[in-house]
Amino acid sequence: MNPWLPAEDHRVVLIHDRTQDVIASAVELATTRRTRRAGLLGRSHLEGNAALVLAPCFAIHTAFMQFPIDVLFV
Repeated sequence: MNPWLPAEDHRVVLIHDRTQDVIASAVELATTRRTRRAGLLGRSHLEGNAALVLAPCFAIHTAFMQFPIDVLFV
């Protein structure tokens, strides 16, 4: 099963492949050089149901982050 399933309103939802649990219901895709470079800059928080997917991505930095984040490389 594809983990990127568009919701009815065309949002991207991240689903755990084995359990089918919703991991993030508000997924933002950063797939251009501009959106990847912007990342989470200027944000003071990220909602608990949100995720930012950087693709392609080989490394990240967290300099000047205003809040803690969990990072997964998949």
